[in-house]
Amino acid sequence: GAHREEVFDGLKLLGNVLSKEKRSSEVINFIKDTIVDLENRTQNLKSSERPTAYVGGVNYKGSHGISGTEPKFAPFQFLNARNPASSLGVEHVMVSNEKIIEWDPDFIFVDEGSYSLVMKDLNDPKFKGLGAVEERNIYGILPQSYYSHNFANVLANSYFIGDVLYPERFSDVSPVRKSDEIYSELIGESVYSKFKKDFGGFKKIEIS
Repeated sequence: GAHREEVFDGLKLLGNVLSKEKRSSEVINFIKDTIVDLENRTQNLKSSERPTAYVGGVNYKGSHGISGTEPKFAPFQFLNARNPASSLGVEHVMVSNEKIIEWDPDFIFVDEGSYSLVMKDLNDPKFKGLGAVEERNIYGILPQSYYSHNFANVLANSYFIGDVLYPERFSDVSPVRKSDEIYSELIGESVYSKFKKDFGGFKKIEIS
C-alpha cells in the first residue's frame, strides 16, 4: 500500500546480503504482477459501481475492536474500492463508533485477529441499523498486520475482498486456490488451511 517501495527496497537489500538476488527479484516481480492483476480487474469501474468498504479490527500494537482501521488499507487500494476512512492519513487510526455509523459502509470486513472484539462491538444495538449489518454484508479476512505485515495475506485478502465486492470481475478466481498459489510462491507451502483452522478463514459473518 502506502509503503510499497520501502518493501521492495527491503527485499532487494535482503537479496544482496544473502546472495539471493535472483530470488529477491522473483518475489518483487510476483508481488508487482499480482497487484497489477488486481488493479486491472477494477480500474475502469465508475464510482457508482464501486461500493464503500470498511475494515475493522485491524491489529496495530495489539488487537482492536470495530473502530481500529487502516486508511490506506492495501487491498482496498489495489481494488479501487471506496474506503470512507481513506482521508484520515496513512497509518492505523481509531475512529469513533459515531463515525462508522455516519459512514454506513456497504460492506464491512473483519480482521479475524481481532474477531471476538469486533463481534462484541457489532452485536451492540447501536450498530443494528448499519446497511452492512442489515444486508448481511460482513466478512472475515485473514490477519495481515500486528507488529509487522504478512504480505502474502495482504494479497490473499485482496482476492477474497475482490470476489465479494465485484463477483463478476473475479468469477474466474477461487480466493482459496489463489491464496495457496500466493503462499506457494512466497513461502514455498500452501498454508491457507492452517490459517482457516486458526482464525476462521474467508467467510461471511452472521450477526445474531
